[in-house]
Amino acid sequence: MPPQICTVVGPFTSGTRTLEENGERIRQMIAWLKKKHVPTFNYLPLRKRAVMILLGGRDGGSLSHDEERELQGKLFDGLYAPILRSGLIRELRLMPGSDASVNARRMRQYAQAGSIALRLIPEEAVPNTQGVFYG
Repeated sequence: MPPQICTVVGPFTSGTRTLEENGERIRQMIAWLKKKHVPTFNYLPLRKRAVMILLGGRDGGSLSHDEERELQGKLFDGLYAPILRSGLIRELRLMPGSDASVNARRMRQYAQAGSIALRLIPEEAVPNTQGVFYG
């Protein structure tokens, strides 16, 4: 039986924070979980590369609403859904604000339809960019 591998799901382009701030919060949470010996899959390097490929070398920082929606659909279909279908992810840890994220909602729905556990991460459990917890 494979180990209980989790991944952190959260908003990148939605909410009150920038893409960079959201990405850093997710990166910090993944690093903290790994430090605590929680088997965690870090999809961030794959996501970054996928965005650059899909956008022809751009980073996605200044997309129109329609371009953003199209990109998010391609990311879910081409990256997130195959990761979830692999059967290796047994738990999604949902960052604060993930309910505002289109792809986080899709991943949550996928998890609820299958055998992937969901765990909400409270705001006070999120490390800031210096690795220090808020709250």
